[in-house]
Amino acid sequence: MSTSYLTGLNNAQLKAVTAPEQNLLVIAGAGTGKTRVIVSRIAYILNEFQDPPRSILAVTFTNKAALELKERVQKACVGINDLNMLWAGTFHAICARFLRSYCFAANLPASFTIMDPSDVKRELKHIIEPLNLNLKGAELNKLLGSVSETIFALKEKGLRAQQLLSSTRDTQYEITRRFRSELTFDEFVQIYLKYEEFCETVGAVDFSELLLRTCELFNKHPEILSLQHRRFKHILVDEFQDTNHIQYKLVQLLCGENCTVMAVGDDDQSIYSWRGANYRNMPNFLRDFKDAKLIALEENYRSSQNVLDLANSLMSGCEDRLSQKVLQSQKGAGQVVEVVECPNNYQEAQWVASTMSLLHNAGVPYQEMAVLYRFNSQSNPLENAFSTLGIPYNIWGGLRFFDREEIQNSLAYLRLAVNENDNAALLRIINVPKRAIGPSKIELIENIATEHHCSHFKAIELLLETAKDPAFKKAYAAKAKSFKDFYDLVLKIKENLETQSLQEALHFIHEQTGLNDFYTKKDKDEGKNSLEGRVANLKELEENAARFEEECKVNPILDSDGNQIAIPLLFITNTSLVSGGEINSKGEKDSLQDAANLSTIHSAKGLEYQVVFVVGFEDSILPSAKGNTLDEFEEERRLAYVAITRAKEKLFLSYCNMRTNYQGTNYTGPSVFLTEILKDVNKTHQKEQLPYKERSVSYSRYD
Repeated sequence: MSTSYLTGLNNAQLKAVTAPEQNLLVIAGAGTGKTRVIVSRIAYILNEFQDPPRSILAVTFTNKAALELKERVQKACVGINDLNMLWAGTFHAICARFLRSYCFAANLPASFTIMDPSDVKRELKHIIEPLNLNLKGAELNKLLGSVSETIFALKEKGLRAQQLLSSTRDTQYEITRRFRSELTFDEFVQIYLKYEEFCETVGAVDFSELLLRTCELFNKHPEILSLQHRRFKHILVDEFQDTNHIQYKLVQLLCGENCTVMAVGDDDQSIYSWRGANYRNMPNFLRDFKDAKLIALEENYRSSQNVLDLANSLMSGCEDRLSQKVLQSQKGAGQVVEVVECPNNYQEAQWVASTMSLLHNAGVPYQEMAVLYRFNSQSNPLENAFSTLGIPYNIWGGLRFFDREEIQNSLAYLRLAVNENDNAALLRIINVPKRAIGPSKIELIENIATEHHCSHFKAIELLLETAKDPAFKKAYAAKAKSFKDFYDLVLKIKENLETQSLQEALHFIHEQTGLNDFYTKKDKDEGKNSLEGRVANLKELEENAARFEEECKVNPILDSDGNQIAIPLLFITNTSLVSGGEINSKGEKDSLQDAANLSTIHSAKGLEYQVVFVVGFEDSILPSAKGNTLDEFEEERRLAYVAITRAKEKLFLSYCNMRTNYQGTNYTGPSVFLTEILKDVNKTHQKEQLPYKERSVSYSRYD
């Protein structure tokens, strides 16, 4: 039996991979090879414990990571059958799979759809309108964001609207302080109740509902949970520091008496508290999972020691750590880290662009260079400077490909064909492209739907039937005519899904709905060519569907009865769950072009580059001015740590003395983190006292 998957592992990695069947908490510092440990552990389980692939559940932070994990397991486990039976995916994707398989037990229709945040806000707007809050534009949008985020947060704590009616004063205060004087607690509860009612009526779930509904499914149906306990003997969870309350609960639920969990994470990289992540789940794991053993990985294979010295120094200032690990590089000292002082953010951008151009001329590919920043708003001067010098670039973590208007409209037609109750999809495209269905006609349909307690699509059907009746023909015939073509078109799309491939069905949607003609005109008006316009994105969606369908044929997803779940349903689910950090602004998972990378630090987590520029390393930026409490401040520290440890060979840190944006001009200066770590690394304020060759950091000013 080959044990090649053990070759090259260091002592700590080997200890984690070859541990007996027990609960393990692996503290994996940045760049310490945690993915290799997870892959090798799976290979060890399959080869040594002789457990089948179907007994393994691997939870990753992104869909991209899940695909990479599967590919690496297949390479490490040549000769083992049924590797496609191994479950690997994000919490949301795995929960969606459970709910597809047990939809009726979960009180969901088989064709339930997943609403993205924009769908949720659109429906909340309809619910909030009768309150007459006199909010418009940005103020209304901000409130809708606060309400949706609060609902998501409550669901992730396991709280339904009904439970809030008997909540404590502290809970009520915590909720109402989010809305200042705009909403009372009672008003919010009524909004939450009506939102839940809407979701039940149309058969839709939001992202947080996927998690909560799955927990409820297992709690209400112990026989279904028992099936999972008999199936899964090994659960491996990556990025465990970023799990929230309900994700932690799901791991506990799925871990049966004969199951073990390997939780892999780094409390120093916990940066998603705003999503509900709780890095304290790591120490809690040692308390809640029987006989859990802790193993720390400290040998770093990514970065040079000069880079790691800064990272180690930064985190030594944090006392609340599970493991006081010190990362040691396997690559040697490496190049000196350069700290650059800039007069303002525009000159900072010019310095980054010119330095990157010089590095590229010296042989460094643009795609091996990245600029990381705290806020999306910092990218504008960089984009201008890159354009001036002709540097190609990709932006990661901005507008997702699947969030683009044309893609959302295409998918809305598909969603409606799959689930006629999807009101959000219908309202999005009923008049796109324009087909003479204005607000008054939409209001008529909404009134019919309310009166008959049905979906908007069913209301259109009722209107069309009523218009055939001679007694009502005069009153409704003209209005019904506006809806007839739309209604027939949706039925035709639905019919095509039974006989055509998904790619063909999408092509039909783009041609027959008029989306292709509509966006061809828009592209022409905006001066976009055929390679960069909206129509090109629609074609990319068709290609994406073809690849997805082919993958489903190789690795079919089955329901609880062993039948393959409909591919259009799976495709809609998949497009809903792809994160912004996995795909760039052009819809590419991997850019074929040699282009530089611009990204927020959050979106760069898990990635690595030969050269990294961390810009805006200054007061009120990193740490953010939002870091008021100690917990918030320490999360900003961890964010800086994540940024620094993306660099493999060369790291630049820059700060400005003055920063100008849409809010005005502020005088800034170096971050407290920067001052702290540089003082520690060089052991003196006076850099001239150290010979250049002995310094791990050099200082300069750019004018």
